[in-house]
Amino acid sequence: MHVKQLELFGFKSFVDKATITFSTGICAVVGPNGCGKSNIVDAIRWVLGEQSAKQLRGKLMEEVIFGGANGRPSLNFTEVSLVLSNEDGKAPPPYHDLSEIMVTRRLFRSGESEYLINKIPCRRMDISKLFMDVGVGHRHYAIIEQGKISYVVESKPDDIRALIEEAAGITKFKIKKKAALRKIELTKQNLLRLGDIIAEVSRQLSSLKRQAQRANRYRSLKKEIKQIEISRALHHYGQWRKEMEVLDRDLRSLKDSQSERGAQLGRLDAELTERASQMHEIEESLRQRREALFQVKNSITSDENSLLHLQRQTKELEQRQQRLAKEILEQEERHTQLSQEKDRLAEKKRELAEECSQAEVLVGKLNAELDREKAGLIQLTDQLDEGKGDLVDLLGELARVRNDQLSM
Repeated sequence: MHVKQLELFGFKSFVDKATITFSTGICAVVGPNGCGKSNIVDAIRWVLGEQSAKQLRGKLMEEVIFGGANGRPSLNFTEVSLVLSNEDGKAPPPYHDLSEIMVTRRLFRSGESEYLINKIPCRRMDISKLFMDVGVGHRHYAIIEQGKISYVVESKPDDIRALIEEAAGITKFKIKKKAALRKIELTKQNLLRLGDIIAEVSRQLSSLKRQAQRANRYRSLKKEIKQIEISRALHHYGQWRKEMEVLDRDLRSLKDSQSERGAQLGRLDAELTERASQMHEIEESLRQRREALFQVKNSITSDENSLLHLQRQTKELEQRQQRLAKEILEQEERHTQLSQEKDRLAEKKRELAEECSQAEVLVGKLNAELDREKAGLIQLTDQLDEGKGDLVDLLGELARVRNDQLSM
């Protein structure tokens, strides 16, 4: 058997699904620092069943789940699958007939874990047993880390012995032996408890024997009491039989009397039936008259409601008529006011038209005056420009005269 393939998803720096294929012989994983080489070894150790976060270079086990980086969000679970080649058929039962064995481990951020062998759910113990049967574990010689060689060289004889036993496949037998010893110890404890129970039962046995004797005495006394009760019952039965004969005679006499009374009762029943029929007819007639009275009352109530409704409508119409008359009067007054306002506005419009005409004449005059002022302003501007030119010439001449005087 040898490791054939490793599949990672969401494990540490492997955010996307990655597949690493291992050929037979020696394989090397190379790359710059920080590219994730150690994460591959951690993934193999983790899928083998490692439970210590410290051995995986972390503080908490959930740190093996990708926590987000370079704009990628964190994931909620991680999954690592290790494919083992079993072409040599050295896998333990029931996997020795398979050409490949896939071991999968999942961890969710909630803390839940899943273990699978060939995609079938299993226990971590099953995976550990599988690897122990082939002499591989998540610790000791199967994974040699940096500094592990010096650790092996400097190890104590017991530690070296543990490495040799794991390589030789003895560890699984020691584990089974330890489990068997635990079972033996548990069995011994159960035997001790069983001895205590037997001793307690033995102490209770004498008490149970006394109780059994009392029970036998109780059964014999109960049997005697039952025989006495039977004798008394037979004696009472004879007395009851005589009394029953007397009661039978009395009953026959009562039956004869009952027959006569039954005939009287039949006649009374017939008369009662006839009276009941008459009573039913009277009740039916009374019911019909009550229904007629109820209908008349309903009709009167309906007419009264209609009358009240008409009275309310009449009152509402009168109130509406008064409101309309008031509104008409107000509209007439408003119309008169609007007519007066219209005449006033017409007079105002005429006055504004005359003022507008006068204003237009005045604006024409002002525009003509403005044009004359603009022409005068332009003439003054030209004269000012000429004066500025003469002033510049004079200033230049004055400067030359001063220069001549200074040179003399």
